[in-house]
Amino acid sequence: MIVKNEERHISEALASVKPYVKEMIVLDTGSTDGTRLIAENSGAQVYYKPWNESFAEMRNVCISYVTQPFILILDADERLNSVNKEMLERAMDAMKQFDGYAADIIIRSLTQTGEISESSNVRLFPNHPDYYYQGRIHEQLVYKHGTVNSIRSGIAIEHLGYQEEEIRNKDKYNRNLTLLHASLEMNPDDSYLLFQLGRTYYVKQDYLYAAAALTKCIDNMGANKQHYLSTVYLTLGYTYIRLKEWGLFEKCLNDAIDIYPDYTDLYYMYGTALVEAKNPEWLMYIPEAFLNCLQLGTPASTKYETVGGVGTFKAHYNLGVYYELTGNMELSLYHYEQSCLYNYKLASHAVQRLKQYKED
Repeated sequence: MIVKNEERHISEALASVKPYVKEMIVLDTGSTDGTRLIAENSGAQVYYKPWNESFAEMRNVCISYVTQPFILILDADERLNSVNKEMLERAMDAMKQFDGYAADIIIRSLTQTGEISESSNVRLFPNHPDYYYQGRIHEQLVYKHGTVNSIRSGIAIEHLGYQEEEIRNKDKYNRNLTLLHASLEMNPDDSYLLFQLGRTYYVKQDYLYAAAALTKCIDNMGANKQHYLSTVYLTLGYTYIRLKEWGLFEKCLNDAIDIYPDYTDLYYMYGTALVEAKNPEWLMYIPEAFLNCLQLGTPASTKYETVGGVGTFKAHYNLGVYYELTGNMELSLYHYEQSCLYNYKLASHAVQRLKQYKED
């Protein structure tokens, strides 16, 4: 773990991982609060290296202190909750059999809007000098200068860092943009850096800059489609929705579905666009969009970055809203009740409202 001023979180992070590891290594990069003392009192070995604007170098320094045969990477605003020792042992046994393999961990992030976003990332790997990090920001693990092969571990981490308070406290937007632009000065056509730049501008609500970076990312990638391309299209599509560029949105959506016909979030985004456009001629297409979401179901987070509920309760809820507005109260109530099965509060309120309306 590399940290700086994480006294609010580090104790819980270390407590969540302590039952499963033999040592906890914390590299402090310049804390001025009680982070280091809390980490030491939690049983961690704490080292220090001044921050030098490179996440990869900090990661590599941190893992250089490890003495155990496998390394699990955790951040202070994360919790290792969905795991057991059997999962870890299976993953480690698999990595022992093949060179160049590491284990994917599911990352469940609580977003600014209160939604749960799921993705996967390589976080568990052998302690060997052939494995190391590259990249000043959004660092990636590599093996012998090449791509790491990953296995699915089933292990999940809860991530708190996308909440508005956390972003504000750490000023993540401006820090990340500074590092991304510095990296792009050296590698102006790097599609991964452009993707991260576009996504950062998107969450910062600078949508014109986001669209430019994401479009360039896709153009530079060409026929060499990277694993994050699906998320690039999804982010670009939502960017066009925010800009109300419906023609560009339609092209983006069609291009994305041609490549990823089973990506539920794309169809949910389509339904969202139909609602946001407020075009009476498009209203008839709303049910098909959200019914496609239900048919496809929840996408695998090991394949796609996804938001919780797009293939279940959120799709049902949106169908409930559509049918309520168009006067089909029977279908509306059905979809609201289906959404309620997932304890979706908005749907519960809607069911109560409709039942009260029927009684009146």
